Amino acid sequence: MKLKRLSLLLLAIVMLLSVLPMSVFAQTGDLIREGRPGGSPEMEAIGLYPELEVIDLYRSAFMEHVGHGEFRMIERPSRAEMEANLISNAAVTSAQIGDVVAVAPVTDELLEGFYQVGRDTYLVQMTDTVYLLMEKIEVDTENLQNNAAAFAMRDICEERIEELESLIQEQRDLGNEDFSIELYYPAFLDTGGFSPLWNVERTSAIWHYTCRYGRRWELWDVIWAIRGGYPDLISIARGANTRAAAQAFTSMGANSVGMLHPTLSMFGFVGGIIQSAFDLYVASGGRRTFTVHHEDWARYTFRYDRIIKDTRVRRSDLNHGFRTGSLTGRVWVDYVYVMQYYRHGGGILRNRRTINRVFESPHLNRRHELAIEGFNLFLRGVTTNPIQDHSVYVTLHGNRHRFEKRFI
Repeated sequence: MKLKRLSLLLLAIVMLLSVLPMSVFAQTGDLIREGRPGGSPEMEAIGLYPELEVIDLYRSAFMEHVGHGEFRMIERPSRAEMEANLISNAAVTSAQIGDVVAVAPVTDELLEGFYQVGRDTYLVQMTDTVYLLMEKIEVDTENLQNNAAAFAMRDICEERIEELESLIQEQRDLGNEDFSIELYYPAFLDTGGFSPLWNVERTSAIWHYTCRYGRRWELWDVIWAIRGGYPDLISIARGANTRAAAQAFTSMGANSVGMLHPTLSMFGFVGGIIQSAFDLYVASGGRRTFTVHHEDWARYTFRYDRIIKDTRVRRSDLNHGFRTGSLTGRVWVDYVYVMQYYRHGGGILRNRRTINRVFESPHLNRRHELAIEGFNLFLRGVTTNPIQDHSVYVTLHGNRHRFEKRFI
């Protein structure tokens, strides 16, 4: 009897295995194979690429390829549409028109509008509806020569490389080891061959845009992300008036031409009273009442991340290469670091205060229009330089820190 029950159980298991899709038993990262789904997309989660965590298809965004590495966001496809069009994220550089990928939004505030496809591959928002396939390159800040081949292949000019070198040296001089640079560049597409009529640029992802005058333009972004940067230490005051100056150091402002950000209280409120850098000193163990001294001093610096978008453009009907048409950007202030020394007040104390605010140049979200305007100025011989968006100014204690749309 026991043997008969065991036989029936084994028979039931075999029948069950015969009707289940084999992909159910695949390892994470193998559930989508050969560019097409290997099993039911209705599973709770499907591993789209092995080097990242499993993506939840019920929480993913979906992008449809419309050609040349350009994608648009679509509603969540039906099961039948997924089975027909959903491709492996590893196959995204060879996507055909109509293919769909599932992507995860990047939560990094600096990379707003980025959706991750693979470890170093992203779909980056160009407009409300257009996303361009881009890849990330980690810049070797110890030795830029290690990036020379990648820079040459991607037409990174000598002027930009010199600016990079100056920025890196500036941070080294400050003793900053928590510093990195990333380059995001249109991904090279697998076109199935190389036409001698196409240069390297033509095999990269390109956004095709038709303006209101009917002219057709080709655009892309070259994006630089600078992380963990610091300005040099800035003096709040020195001497007998240091305490009074630190008591007046309460807020941070930021502005750009055409944009004014609200003033931010950096050190918070206690009992409805705005706090100052000196209050922070007292809260950390310093004395509130003491005799000031000519050796007293206070300084600050702050940690920032920033992004620079170099938007390149050319007109399809003209025999010109791509040119930088505009430079726009975003600055994220992470925290302010304040150091105060009072000879009779408790010595030196260091305090860090989180800020966590993002400031943008005014035309960041219409940079393609600015780039086309810059290109037209070049065609008319008005200028050979791109249009630089208005700089962002971060103001602390009356000191304006200017973030231009170049590295330095």
